[in-house]
Amino acid sequence: MILVLSDNGNAKGSIMEQGVRTLMTFRYPAGGVVNGTIVTTPVNNIDVAASIFELIGAEITVYDTDGVSWAPLVTGGNVTMITA
Repeated sequence: MILVLSDNGNAKGSIMEQGVRTLMTFRYPAGGVVNGTIVTTPVNNIDVAASIFELIGAEITVYDTDGVSWAPLVTGGNVTMITA
């Protein structure tokens, strides 16, 4: 599993594009993520832990996380993400 997250840089807190959206690249072929999958649904960094736990089959109830798993988005399912 490879996960690369980006930072807002100097635009953090601004309404410019780079202050609102950042790069997230994820590769996990063993977990059912097909090469070339593009997800356009907004997700949050707080959702990363919940997503990884679901993808590897860990018991999410054991860990205290406020995130919502986006694992179904990368494995071909559906999920309703909470957006502010």
